[in-house]
Amino acid sequence: MKYRNYAYYAYTAGVIDCDGCITIQKQSPRKVGWSPSYGLYVEVTQTDGRAIDFLVGFWGGRYYKYNYSSQKQPIYKWRRYGDDAVDLLKKVSPFLRYKQEQAQVAIEFRLFQKRFLKIHRAARLPQDALDRFEEYKQRLSTLHHTFEAAKALATTKRDNSSEEEK
Repeated sequence: MKYRNYAYYAYTAGVIDCDGCITIQKQSPRKVGWSPSYGLYVEVTQTDGRAIDFLVGFWGGRYYKYNYSSQKQPIYKWRRYGDDAVDLLKKVSPFLRYKQEQAQVAIEFRLFQKRFLKIHRAARLPQDALDRFEEYKQRLSTLHHTFEAAKALATTKRDNSSEEEK
């Protein structure tokens, strides 16, 4: 691997740590009697599109621009789904500072999902599989809402010691 790729992976990790979201989304069944579906995605949302331009250029995919009446600036969103999201997470995970555990749960989910769906190609999935998908979704959701100030402070070096005392 080239040194430049490491720098790009680290930059991407920083963008994801700050403005990104690693999510397992549950979608309602398409037809009566079918099971809901679960999908993994990584999303970055920003009001400045420059980092989004980098992500599209390096990782591929598309971006979306939203103009909300309540916002003075447009909102830019970039997403990677499924296997593309896993490929991204595997490469940037070593550089993630705050969302590394989320990345690991997301990768585990997708690997389980792919193994399971390879065996069961049906619109109606067994309840134990749906329960497992939901467990992964809930684990990831719990991690979204977990912030340990002491841990963040211990892993972040600060030049100003008065900040550390707070």
